Amino acid sequence: MLAPERMKKVTIVGPKTVMDKAIGELHSLKAVHITDHQKNEFDIGSPFERADKLSELLVAVRAISLAVGISGKKELSNGFRAVGVKNLAGLSKAVKQLNSKVSEIQASVKEAEDELKKLGLQETQLSCLQRLGLGPGSISDYRTIAYFVGTVKDAQRLRKSLLAVTDRFELLSVDDKAGFLVAVFIDSGKKTEASEVLTANGFSELALAEVKGMKGTASAALESVAKTKEKLQRRIDASSKELAKLGGKWNDFLLLSDQLLAKELEKAQAPLRFGVSRNIFVIQGWVPSGEFGSLEANL
Repeated sequence: MLAPERMKKVTIVGPKTVMDKAIGELHSLKAVHITDHQKNEFDIGSPFERADKLSELLVAVRAISLAVGISGKKELSNGFRAVGVKNLAGLSKAVKQLNSKVSEIQASVKEAEDELKKLGLQETQLSCLQRLGLGPGSISDYRTIAYFVGTVKDAQRLRKSLLAVTDRFELLSVDDKAGFLVAVFIDSGKKTEASEVLTANGFSELALAEVKGMKGTASAALESVAKTKEKLQRRIDASSKELAKLGGKWNDFLLLSDQLLAKELEKAQAPLRFGVSRNIFVIQGWVPSGEFGSLEANL
């Protein structure tokens, strides 16, 4: 049975002017298990200023990767050069340009998807009107006629209830899942009474805002809606292909950038685990006994 490797407790103290360099060395050695500092005579350190920028870039890279369908792993070596840029500024510029392109495509997709949702509502509302033998022009605002479109459980009972109010109305009805789909056109002077009768009959109003103001027959409008939906879906499909193409082109860049930024962010936030005073920093942790000499020599 293999015995566990012996660990040695270490305390590293140095001037804050070399803290960044020391973090780099510790990170490259991958030998020290740092113990989080608990505030005492030394305060808890603060992350380096670049941490916010690195975090922002990492979030952007991961959002882009998700949008273009990046997956898999790529071995990172040689820092920024492995990504294909000289420094953080170069990486930031490349990510910003790519993010702008991806955001533009996503905005186009969202616009098309929102329009499809609206068309879906129009389709539903027009289908209901078509079943009643009405066109969208039938639900225009009239000065002398009020109208109601929706569902009730019993159309015959509704008719009898309306007759108790007035005989100046027209009731259209067709079977529906939970009862009847109805349209009532009535003298506007009896609108309030008609509303009360409908409520008493369990009336549920059908929203028609998406088709109000449309002209022509319901069938013609439905045909137009179907054509527009097909056009929008083709636009969405083309955008999806464009995003996939970007994913193929930028696959390695995004995978390597994610790894690089995650490592750089870890180093930039490392002081949060240290003790600090005005001039010095203190790092405590554990190192395998066999690595102690190498650690001491490098620092």
